Amino acid sequence: FQKVERKTSRAVRAGAKKAWLDKAPRMAAAADSFFKIVMFEHELSILRKAAKAERNPNGEYSSMTEQQIKKAAAAKVLRTTQAYSEAPPIVKAFQRSPIWALIAPFIRFKGDVIRVLWNSPKLAIEEINSDNPVLKKRGRQRMSGSIQTIGLVSYLLPMLLRWIFGVSDDEDEALKAAGPRWAR
Repeated sequence: FQKVERKTSRAVRAGAKKAWLDKAPRMAAAADSFFKIVMFEHELSILRKAAKAERNPNGEYSSMTEQQIKKAAAAKVLRTTQAYSEAPPIVKAFQRSPIWALIAPFIRFKGDVIRVLWNSPKLAIEEINSDNPVLKKRGRQRMSGSIQTIGLVSYLLPMLLRWIFGVSDDEDEALKAAGPRWAR
């Protein structure tokens, strides 16, 4: 009886592990999709407000159809979030290779981080330079968010944590040197 119980237990664990491994990518994709839908709805509401704020009926947004406004909102989301479709051609080519297929997603992720960090302030400047007051405000918000993300999270937060935990510069360097080569 114990032998059957052990085999059953192993089979159940293996099945649960497989089920989790099968669901994990789908759950990640669902979370990513949810985030992009929320971003799209936010950008869409801003562009609708921008269209109403234009005094000229032939203005950039007031002359657009609803479908065109939706495409413009989608384009802004695509520029400022990670997207497979925006991966450089060389990364897409790597993903077709069986050998590179395992590491290409990591390369794409790193490349997309750079693309988003570049595009967000660039789009913010375009919006700030707009004649539309709604877009100017959105551009200032986007620029503020970019500066906070790059400055506060990337630079000040690690400094604050080192200060809170009393880690000196020498200790920090020693910790980095003890870590894996890729983290140095």
